[in-house]
Amino acid sequence: MGSVNFMVLPGVYAPQEDTALLAGALSDESLPPGAAVLDVGT
Repeated sequence: MGSVNFMVLPGVYAPQEDTALLAGALSDESLPPGAAVLDVGT
């Protein structure tokens, strides 16, 4: 899985183990270079 950066806004639940699962699943998708992904309520 390439370089992954997580942006967490103040007051938002911090990334946990399940965040790595989501990032791993996204690495299997064909996203264009520079694409951004928003995780809302998972």
